[in-house]
Amino acid sequence: MAIKSSGSLTFTEIEAEWDNASPFSLSEFYSGGSTIYSGAADGDGNAIPSSGTISFSNFYDTTAFSNTTTASPDNAPGNNEVNNRKGQQATSTVTVPAGANAIYITNTVAGGGGGLRGQEHKDVGEQPGDGGGGGAGITSAYFTVVAGETLTINVGHGGNDNHVSWSYPAVSHDAPYTQLTNVTDGTGGTTSLSGSSTGNIFTLTGGTVGTSPNNGGAFKSLMQDNPGTGGTVTFHTTPLSSGTTTAGDSVSSASSSNGSNGSDGAAVGENQRGAGGAGGNSGLGSGSGAGAPASGALVNSNGSDGANGGGGGGGTAQASGQQAPTSSDGDFTTGSTDNGISGSSFGGLGGHGKIQYQFVRVV
Repeated sequence: MAIKSSGSLTFTEIEAEWDNASPFSLSEFYSGGSTIYSGAADGDGNAIPSSGTISFSNFYDTTAFSNTTTASPDNAPGNNEVNNRKGQQATSTVTVPAGANAIYITNTVAGGGGGLRGQEHKDVGEQPGDGGGGGAGITSAYFTVVAGETLTINVGHGGNDNHVSWSYPAVSHDAPYTQLTNVTDGTGGTTSLSGSSTGNIFTLTGGTVGTSPNNGGAFKSLMQDNPGTGGTVTFHTTPLSSGTTTAGDSVSSASSSNGSNGSDGAAVGENQRGAGGAGGNSGLGSGSGAGAPASGALVNSNGSDGANGGGGGGGTAQASGQQAPTSSDGDFTTGSTDNGISGSSFGGLGGHGKIQYQFVRVV
């Protein structure tokens, strides 16, 4: 944070900001030397001298802007925190320090969408689950802000796996069945930045969850589902594309990318085990959750969770003895069976979003 703007100063206060080792001499604090970068200035733009007369007053309201802060949701991905994802965002505020006139976004991403649970059918084949979409992302972006204003940071949670549930008790294979409402918080949360003076700066939407129809008809009708779609980037304020920070870093154009769509879990023949579709990468170019495998151990063969805003992988179909509904609220329990509904596994959770930033002064 910046050195105070008035009152008495000590070497200790200057050293605490500029990280110089004792013993101290003012000649060690010329700009362009080993301690203070060339072009360093106070909050009014007055440069710290590079030679000649130098005094304590030259260091009022100066800052090294050396602190980088990371904000992200409290919960790491994991199937034990499904209920904690319903808020969709983690919100925090921060005050722009004196002397700063820009925020540098090292990287930021929205939450990824959850993967779809696999579906088992009777006599017509099996339908593995599709992957969730990746959240949109931004890297290396500078935005103008106002010293003293309050910034509001929203960071999107990853979406839940979209595990489909049926009415209970289970119906016969030949009768129509009702698929209960899917998990509604499966889409990744939005990551955004806004300022009390600057207004909206950017918005990154999360990847969506894989979807399937709310009424699948009969078990003898192969259910059709759809992969999740990638989130999108919106700049409300144009990023800076030129200039130099007081730390000597050159300002260049921002990089941004929409999230990738999830992959389809292709249908397979009757009583065959099909692999789930992979989740989509986030706009940071990574984080996709793998789809559940078509071979190997059946127990807990769920789609993999996404990471860094990536989409969750889809679940497998025909994994006998996996999850099936055991109560009227649609919960699933490993090892249960239910008139042919068993034999599929959960999709993966979407990866949480994040933001990493640093306040700077562009001159």
